[in-house]
Amino acid sequence: MGDALAWRFLNRHVIREMARGRLRPPSLKGQGQDFDYVLDVAEDIAGAGLAPIIADLTHLISVGDVIVAAPEVITILECKNSSSFNHKPQGRHARQQERALMAADYLADGIITTNEGMDRISIDLDLPEPDTDSLHKCIKAAQDSSLGAAFTEIDERDLILVIWPGELESDEVLDCLGMDFTDWKDPAIAFFSDAVDVPTPFRMNPYAAALPAPFRCALAEGDIVVGRFVDIGLLETPKTEGRDFDIELYRKHGRIHIRTKLHEHICDISPRFIDEILLNFVPLQGMKSAILKMLDRAASLEAESTLPEDRKSSASPTVRTLHGFVYPGNDETTRHVFVSPAEHLRSRGVSLPLDHEEDSGALREW
Repeated sequence: MGDALAWRFLNRHVIREMARGRLRPPSLKGQGQDFDYVLDVAEDIAGAGLAPIIADLTHLISVGDVIVAAPEVITILECKNSSSFNHKPQGRHARQQERALMAADYLADGIITTNEGMDRISIDLDLPEPDTDSLHKCIKAAQDSSLGAAFTEIDERDLILVIWPGELESDEVLDCLGMDFTDWKDPAIAFFSDAVDVPTPFRMNPYAAALPAPFRCALAEGDIVVGRFVDIGLLETPKTEGRDFDIELYRKHGRIHIRTKLHEHICDISPRFIDEILLNFVPLQGMKSAILKMLDRAASLEAESTLPEDRKSSASPTVRTLHGFVYPGNDETTRHVFVSPAEHLRSRGVSLPLDHEEDSGALREW
């Protein structure tokens, strides 16, 4: 459910950035009063009419403790159940601040320079949406079928299969439905249970899907079997006149990967695109078109001037993003103290009165 809230209030590019480097979340039981304070902060934020998303109650958010979602700005909060807000962040706190500020700068500016000295740039792409209409149609058709199963074609060699549990085994259902994959180039099969068991920013969240509530619950609880059958080989695209790159598939450790040759360099393409096709119900042909546009834009950027100002002008900002630490207030009238570098807040258009600045930090009481 925490993931569903994230999908409800955050842009999908924001979620993908905040999921970067996600590890197994720590045990909530072991956090004790520290997590109680996170809940206190979230409750006060909700009381102010804003949407708090608690990172450790999601599978997606790897930065901050609470993400505050407002219409035109988001804020990454690190909640610290201590009174040490007058000290500059050190050690783990400093690393948390660095990670959060990098995420905030990337989302707000569309470009950052990594610790390795590489520019990471966000470019605007018209990515295809999940075909939830076809998914809805297939679930309903299977529900109404005497077999308790149905398949729907999103496009050529791009299918959804739905089975409501009954007397027939899965292979018997395939035979009865007349599904034949003999002419397919490189068949790929995935089942939606993988998306439920291992959520990622590139897999559909059942509770957030644009489906009737009974179908969302059936997906989440595993009451139906939903499979994707796709000829992933249709992604392969040769070079052509006027397009100096290709899309090639290869297998490694039993998994399908995508790569391209761009300006004589062989580059791997993120496996997220295959994940979105198989487990986010994105049409293969639509994703293929988006990948080609992405590579075309990357080729153009590589060919253009490498001056920083030129790259910055090509970047696509996502949303104004702030970061700060939250500490308990030190008296009955101040519940919390918000601390953030003054330079960071000014760069995001926050006006700071002089009496709320201390060294490189800015303090706000609320």
